[in-house]
Amino acid sequence: MSEQQPQSFSRIRKATDDKTIRVEGKVVRAVQVQERTVAVRALFEMAEPLPAADYATVHSGDGLYRASIPLDRLLSAEIREGRLYVPDAPTNCWNVKDVMLLEVTTGKQSDTLPT
Repeated sequence: MSEQQPQSFSRIRKATDDKTIRVEGKVVRAVQVQERTVAVRALFEMAEPLPAADYATVHSGDGLYRASIPLDRLLSAEIREGRLYVPDAPTNCWNVKDVMLLEVTTGKQSDTLPT
């Protein structure tokens, strides 16, 4: 009999897993790309965030780190080799490593940024 992993671990991926980046949540259409270097604006143009959407929570591939960032700040960001780079970010903690998911939301969501 195999042990079941807690549900919170279901999003964790291993280094050998595929490196897909997804955009989901408050969008017209969910988007999935294999590129590890891409402008965030291009992802949002494909996904079309809904008018009320104003934040995106960026999730790391290990499932342990997430940063809730205003959409207007993400429009100038890019993902380079899987790492998010936000120009003039108020904290380096916005530069999430191994981006797996950009979850578009209405309002700031709970994240793991240090206070």
